[in-house]
Amino acid sequence: MISELLVGLLNLVCALASCKRDNPHMTYLDSALKLLFIPIVLYINWEVLAPYVAQGIPNPFAAFLFISYPVPTSTSENPRYTKGYLDLVFIAYHIVFFSFVRQVVTITACRPIAKYFGIKKPAKVDRFGEQGYALVYFAIFGVWGVVRSLNSSQLP
Repeated sequence: MISELLVGLLNLVCALASCKRDNPHMTYLDSALKLLFIPIVLYINWEVLAPYVAQGIPNPFAAFLFISYPVPTSTSENPRYTKGYLDLVFIAYHIVFFSFVRQVVTITACRPIAKYFGIKKPAKVDRFGEQGYALVYFAIFGVWGVVRSLNSSQLP
């Protein structure tokens, strides 16, 4: 199962790498995707091999993907976390993640739409892409925030 997942991820990276010949902007997507996959592959690799090699040692790559420093007195129903230095690793990884999402939306979705509407100047196409990303970002996270606040018990 895990080997099939890794093969699928490798095929996706290779497919994006082959798109570089057609679109020079794919170089940015390819490098960001590789940076995103490195901690994921290392985390999965540790989870698979650690029981055989280093028992009892926590996964050092979990800080990239998960929040660290849980408060010991918090319950599993209402978990609480405190601040620590590994939070910087978590934030850095997610900066790369959201930069990748921004590039994907700007290049693969908004650029063809701009060309369809006849926008030709590169500066205008870039501006259209940035505005398109802002629209997608605020639409998704705005709806998510409203749903979260309506489902919370803190509203009057």
